[in-house]
Amino acid sequence: MKGFYFRLQGNLIESEEELQKSIQKSEKVNIRPTKSMASRELVQVLISLEEYSKALTLAASNYEESPSNAFHIQAYFDCIFNTADKNHQNKKTLEQILDNLKAINSDKAREFHGQLKAKYLAIWCGQKMAALNLIDEVINQFNDSFYAKVIRFDIAAEFNDFDEMDNALKQLGNEDNYDSRMYKSSVAKANAIYQAKRGNLQNALLLIDKKLSKLSPTYKEKFKRQLMSLYGSRPLM
Repeated sequence: MKGFYFRLQGNLIESEEELQKSIQKSEKVNIRPTKSMASRELVQVLISLEEYSKALTLAASNYEESPSNAFHIQAYFDCIFNTADKNHQNKKTLEQILDNLKAINSDKAREFHGQLKAKYLAIWCGQKMAALNLIDEVINQFNDSFYAKVIRFDIAAEFNDFDEMDNALKQLGNEDNYDSRMYKSSVAKANAIYQAKRGNLQNALLLIDKKLSKLSPTYKEKFKRQLMSLYGSRPLM
């Protein structure tokens, strides 16, 4: 599937276009497995582009069709997590999704559950230490989990904890250590956020131009605006 290949290469715009074509083609000839695979991949691409609102309906449909699929649960959680208001009802929804994920007896589900719950504790509940302790447990149990280390950085960044951001960046290492362009981009983004929060806005913006050249101009401009906002609201050192 071309869309899957493009996603692995970090060519997200091309990936989105190819996956949309694949879904449309599979609907015409009623090839359900192809549509399901393409739908899952498309949601992942949209999440990578931080187009959570755009991905939400498809992620919800995938989740409803396969409520015991850990990947669909993770994607649906991420879409709600990043689009919904932090009110009581939405907290209950996220907690129910976490319970559904916890009930799945697989290592991948356990890994995802720890990652998502740590994010939830930090960003929706403001519990920094509980979140850091939990994500450290996940990293210790699933040491190859790249995204657990990214989440550890995100938690530290949420609280402007520079010592913990430093620790997380050390765990991630240099982007040149990774073959996956998606992983390289994630490490570059974390370093850019760190630089912006440290007050080094120009370094942060240069990182985006240098390291995220394969992403769309629209996405890069959006991320640059995010960095400028982080720079403007950074804590005084």
